[in-house]
Amino acid sequence: MNGKHFIGNQQLSRKLIGRTKEALRQRNVQFAQAHGDASDEALLDYVRSEAARFGGWQNVITSAGLPSPKKQKPTSKRQIFKEEFRCQAESGSAQSNRTAASNPEEEGDPLLPS
Repeated sequence: MNGKHFIGNQQLSRKLIGRTKEALRQRNVQFAQAHGDASDEALLDYVRSEAARFGGWQNVITSAGLPSPKKQKPTSKRQIFKEEFRCQAESGSAQSNRTAASNPEEEGDPLLPS
């Protein structure tokens, strides 16, 4: 395997992880802004409806910043992270395709260094 290709994949992966974490952080901020005045019952209803996204109550409690009796899975193994990572990777591919279509003489992934 070509060493340059391997390094490029590591750099792409680091960029995608960073974009994924930032997108999730922004979604949390947007939720807090949109629901800051909601009643406790409304927030609990929301938590109940979204509990499956976190993989159960223990993960919801831990994600809320409350102490958990068990060790939590690493961020990169959680379903919500995996779904957002996939979205970020797809948006990077779409961006690459748009760039290649508008600049046919320039090929390559815009996320990878030249």
